[in-house]
Amino acid sequence: MERMKLGVTCIDNDGVLNTAEPGSLFHGILNFTVKAGTDYEGVVSLTKNSNYINVRVRGIENISTAEINTSIYGYNGHYSYDNSAHTETALITYIAGRRQETNYIIDRFQVYRLFAGDGDIALRIQAEDENGMVYFFEEPLIPILLRGISTGNAQNYLDRTGEYQIPVNFSDDGSAIVEAWEDIDNNTEL
Repeated sequence: MERMKLGVTCIDNDGVLNTAEPGSLFHGILNFTVKAGTDYEGVVSLTKNSNYINVRVRGIENISTAEINTSIYGYNGHYSYDNSAHTETALITYIAGRRQETNYIIDRFQVYRLFAGDGDIALRIQAEDENGMVYFFEEPLIPILLRGISTGNAQNYLDRTGEYQIPVNFSDDGSAIVEAWEDIDNNTEL
């Protein structure tokens, strides 16, 4: 959708047109005043404000799912309607809903809007088995999501994509890799 018209009619109890602002719509805010009997046309940003990220974890099937900690954390989501960052922001730690399958888990996160310049938001997976073997993965999230995307289209891609699939495979030595995007696209299990 490229254009949307929004009609706002605010009439108070005396039948007089009220010029109060309608508030924020989606990610944009449009401030305006309408005089009685006139029309106003304005532009409101319709950028979505959240994303779903599904992290599929394999290679640690011998560990109880209660011992596997997956999180996404960072300072994203603290932006004004014009995409300027707030000066005082708090760290957000996103917690996932988990689905257990036979040989992997899927953790589903809902995160605030992502920006190509969000260098501080990261994905972390950590676990320890009964023998003391530590499994650990931590990488910046945006570069994972933007693999194979040209830098000129990075923000457009992040704004248009609502759901991401990230397959993480742990090896026997506790290290992990993110599978190639081709594996995600062709994987019918996700």
